Amino acid sequence: MKRILLLLLAALPILGFSQDVNVKITLNTTEGGFHSNMKVTLQDTVSKAKFSGTTDANGKVSIAVPPNAVYDMLIPNYTQRKLIKIPNAPGATMTSTLFYSRNMVQEEKDFAMSDDEKKEVDQFANALPDTTRFRGNNPFSSASDAFYSSVELELSDFKKGPLVGETVTLVGRNRHKAFKGVTDANGRVKLYLPKGDNYDLSFYYHKNFEYTECKYSKGVSEIEWSFEYIGTKAYAVIKKAEEARIAEEKKRLEADRKSFLEYCAAHHVTEEEGLKLKLKEEMASNSGISDNDLVKNVMSRNHFNNPLIVTDVTGSMSPYMAQLQNWFKLNATANPNMQFVFFNDGDDMADGNKKIGATGGIYYTPSIPVDQLLNFMAMVASKGSGGDCPENNMEALIKGAAMAKKAVGDIVMIADNDAPVKDISLLNTFTKPVHIIVCGCNGNNVHPDYLRIAWKTKGSIHTSDNDYNTIGNLKDGETITIGASAYRLMKGEFIRL
Repeated sequence: MKRILLLLLAALPILGFSQDVNVKITLNTTEGGFHSNMKVTLQDTVSKAKFSGTTDANGKVSIAVPPNAVYDMLIPNYTQRKLIKIPNAPGATMTSTLFYSRNMVQEEKDFAMSDDEKKEVDQFANALPDTTRFRGNNPFSSASDAFYSSVELELSDFKKGPLVGETVTLVGRNRHKAFKGVTDANGRVKLYLPKGDNYDLSFYYHKNFEYTECKYSKGVSEIEWSFEYIGTKAYAVIKKAEEARIAEEKKRLEADRKSFLEYCAAHHVTEEEGLKLKLKEEMASNSGISDNDLVKNVMSRNHFNNPLIVTDVTGSMSPYMAQLQNWFKLNATANPNMQFVFFNDGDDMADGNKKIGATGGIYYTPSIPVDQLLNFMAMVASKGSGGDCPENNMEALIKGAAMAKKAVGDIVMIADNDAPVKDISLLNTFTKPVHIIVCGCNGNNVHPDYLRIAWKTKGSIHTSDNDYNTIGNLKDGETITIGASAYRLMKGEFIRL
């Protein structure tokens, strides 16, 4: 069975005062004519809100929907899933034209396989090797073409050009058979997948990136599939650059640690006493305070309510610790309910013993006098001994929120932009909005881990110059510009463009 399906989308700005996007839909039949008097519903894939209309005699209907969302198009006589992505373009108009048979529902019933036919497909599929590689030919040509679907996959890079030489792997969820292919000069690859299974598409660095369904059905089945992907080669460059940066950062941290120990020895003090001295020096002078007093600027601009302030006190964060002290000294009276969590990535724990979610080095205090807060902060920082570059930010958020003795308004994290989040895998377990003050980026090149936390929790990102409060509204495939850098959201990960 082969159906001719075509979906055309175009965003056309128009003048007007509406904040919705007007979607003009036309339903044509493949036999000639239109699907008239047909209820069409656009359902938000996240909120499940529904917006409906009924086609006229010419198969046309206009439906106004909120922008910046992805919608399922639901039609009673249409059996496939069709998604429509609505851009962040309030007041715009989009057109969508869909061709399908007026007998689509009955055709699906007519082409449904019997149990015996399904058994034949299963026998064919189970007899295949664990991995089948496609090199431009159809290795199943001797078998019935009713046993498999042909899948033509077209990949583009982020510049809309063909993604050439990209290895793709599709693995069946039920039978666990793998099928591999490589895109050609046009970014295309054709594979043949046994029916009766759902297949997850994976790349070298990104597993289960997309999926497609190959239903049991009689006759010929063809699937056309296209989307954008960064590409394995381009992603490998990013990975290599990040690994090199972390290696350099570790050297710098080791040098800073050595310098600090020499400072303590020269002043004949313990590490905790040395940290207190350095904090007092930095509080008394702007020397060493970067980002034009970042913490004070961000906190003053935003007026967070009853904040729980979660602060990284590892490595070279002492300038920002001093900034927090200075801001607190000026604002403690006006914010009597603020609370603090300081973390040092595991106290003196060896890197090899650090476990995700159980690294520790997390300490809580309610609002206390500024001199006591300085002592507390220095105590927590002195318990850490440097170690690896990534930090346990998520553990600090999760456990810190549980430690709070009073009701928490806003959660504010003061984070080291040079340190990746080692326990980013815990992000799905934390849902409270996190407002992140990013230290050390000077408004540019924010580490993707912090963008991801702010986006996933519907929080915000704050640099010395700007507040990015709408990052949580980003949809997959959209971009955000921070300073001079643009980042694209790709399946929950931010890629710097």
